[in-house]
Amino acid sequence: MDFEIRNLLCEALNRSALSDAPRYERLPPFVRFRATSASRAWEAWRRVVEKGPNKVSEMLRTRSIVAFVNQFDELVKRLLPYGNESLGPEEAGTVAAHSAIWQAFELRQGVIYEPTPPLHRLLDDTYIADDVPIGAVQFPAQTLCIVPEPSSRGKGEKSDATVFFRGGQTLACVTWGMHGEKGQQHGVVEVVELPLDKPDQPIGTLLDELCGSSETYREIRTYLRDSID
Repeated sequence: MDFEIRNLLCEALNRSALSDAPRYERLPPFVRFRATSASRAWEAWRRVVEKGPNKVSEMLRTRSIVAFVNQFDELVKRLLPYGNESLGPEEAGTVAAHSAIWQAFELRQGVIYEPTPPLHRLLDDTYIADDVPIGAVQFPAQTLCIVPEPSSRGKGEKSDATVFFRGGQTLACVTWGMHGEKGQQHGVVEVVELPLDKPDQPIGTLLDELCGSSETYREIRTYLRDSID
């Protein structure tokens, strides 16, 4: 069983890593995940794992996004302490963590929303995130991926896709973008979870309270806030 789990895990990791390839650069991240068959590879891995007591699919459907992203990173490093033939241990952990987001997106029946160019320009010029109370935020689906119009992608100023997972008393916000030199780009993900138990608090204030004044947050705050906006 352990041998089969590790073999299937290596296959899922390799297919997930393929989604950063230049041939998929025009596709949204979740579509890339399916185009490389990473979705099917992870499903095959989960089926074998779930013959035991670990109900991974249920965890991906219900648990905190931050929690399971970290768990997938740690799990892969434990099962593959030296990585595999294609990925070192740190890279394998990162690929697994990113893949957990897209597995959850699929299992939660996420919806992809691509604004038209005129609507995107209107949204882009409407800076409201700092003022809007978190309780006023409403979505057409509990799990939603918003993909900017093509001309704004790949610049690194904002995310190339922003995913929202609403569940219980939190709103998880995931930003995804391709970074690096042309032809050698890789996906970068940031994850924050905003509490929903203070409905009158503005989104910007919650972001500041959540991340504080850490050096890491200062470096990415404009990127995070503009992407979530």
